[in-house]
Amino acid sequence: MISEGVNPFSYSWYLNSVLGIGSTLNDLEQNLWIKSTEEGYVLREKGRKLFESSQDLYTFDQFWDEYHRITKLLKSDKEATLKYWKKLKSKEKVLAYENIENYYNGCVARRDPRSGKVYIKKARTYLDDKNFNDEFKQSSESRIIAR
Repeated sequence: MISEGVNPFSYSWYLNSVLGIGSTLNDLEQNLWIKSTEEGYVLREKGRKLFESSQDLYTFDQFWDEYHRITKLLKSDKEATLKYWKKLKSKEKVLAYENIENYYNGCVARRDPRSGKVYIKKARTYLDDKNFNDEFKQSSESRIIAR
């Protein structure tokens, strides 16, 4: 139930987002966020899960810039894309960011054989359809600029 000796004060959520200013160690213990041990305080499972769910590895702006850098699409629908970004869980945000290039390369591999066109979704649709969860066929060709 208790995670390894984690200092609860090292997390930004301690005073601000979860407990509010003025919270004490006693409050934390009573709410089962931490446990007092001989070595100090350790974060319980409940506190660890809250911390993990509140920390995003990548910001929306990082995703937005990276998506358009890789796909070479024009930036459009930023507000709509942000709405979909906010709906994602932290783990999904990581996948969405880290699979942009795999998604792009998979699109290149599936180019239309007759026209040679590469179809790439806008960032909003990529998030809404959760294409970051897809399996991607990789192309042996070099990267091709999206049109």
